[in-house]
Amino acid sequence: MISEGNQTDKNEKIYISLEIGDLTKIIITIVLSFIVTVFIVAWIKHSLKNNFLGITIFSAIALVSLFFARWIGILPVRSYVERYGLFVIPSIFAGLFVVSSIKPAVFVILFILHGIICLFLRMVKNTMRLGIELVMLITILGSFVYGPTTGAILGVTAMLMDYALTTRFSYFVPVTTGAYAMMGIFAASFLSFGITTVGIAAAIIYNIITSIIIVAFMGGHLEKCLRFGISNIALNVILFTTVVPRLMGVLA
Repeated sequence: MISEGNQTDKNEKIYISLEIGDLTKIIITIVLSFIVTVFIVAWIKHSLKNNFLGITIFSAIALVSLFFARWIGILPVRSYVERYGLFVIPSIFAGLFVVSSIKPAVFVILFILHGIICLFLRMVKNTMRLGIELVMLITILGSFVYGPTTGAILGVTAMLMDYALTTRFSYFVPVTTGAYAMMGIFAASFLSFGITTVGIAAAIIYNIITSIIIVAFMGGHLEKCLRFGISNIALNVILFTTVVPRLMGVLA
């Protein structure tokens, strides 16, 4: 006879195994969605050779996203939010890279890493609400390399991707995404200070301002904001002093 404790352990192992299997399928789905869209949009761009037809190209991106979301039923896509995170965001992001002058390789890798982090935190439930993410890195790096508009777009996209893949959409979305858009817009104005200084300062300013707004006006919990903010600032200090300067060397 199996004891209650052993049965519980067995059930937990089965659950963890299923979660890991779902995570693998999700990662494959995101990568395939991105790659297929890159090929399709690149072919359209090469065939048309006319930027004036950008609307047509982005329409094709939307159709690719809808095609994936509708027909791949065997994948763990249970809600509109997940379809948005798995199909629409990667496809739009792929199209953005192809039709612009953005060097895709570095940012593709960053977004894939960002997506993996989001899915991992979702799998472990991230009950501590730690500020582990690459949104600030993507935003500031994009602003420094490609200008304020692209920096803002990349920041908002990364933040929406975070919300979608962790399935934690809330009424805080306008505050956080709006803040990242502002960081992307204004970061490019401080090129002379260097990306390390600007990145760390942006992380501190972002966490202070959003925490004040969320706690004072939106009913957020001070303890959670402090825990997220401190861990997020610490992570960005490490990233902007070690990783980001090397990335700038590659992208310069």
